[in-house]
Amino acid sequence: MRVQARWPVACQRIGRNGIAGEPFPAETLNLSAGGVGLISAQPLFRPMRVAVRLDMGELNLVVRGTVTRVDAREEGRMAAIRFDPLPIKEQLAITRFVMREARERGQLSRAVDPGTPRWWLPAA
Repeated sequence: MRVQARWPVACQRIGRNGIAGEPFPAETLNLSAGGVGLISAQPLFRPMRVAVRLDMGELNLVVRGTVTRVDAREEGRMAAIRFDPLPIKEQLAITRFVMREARERGQLSRAVDPGTPRWWLPAA
């Protein structure tokens, strides 16, 4: 599950020595328990290591991850970051936050009624 939303976050590049550098501002595009999509004026490259401070009310933690995809957008540079394995407590906190936000934003899928036929057409 992924929620499409914009929140301000702070990012830090992680050096080869494992030490995080100076923080710089970014903004989320989306968030899931496995990663985050960001927009930033600062360049991020694959496979750069980063730390991201998620400070969104009841969700307040720092996660580390790897940039897996980058793209230029009108509003800045987009980077997809895959989180490092998280402790289960942090993974559950992000999952609960994402589910709640997706519900509030109307981004949850409808439950499928097993008795209702669904027709799928092949892609052209």
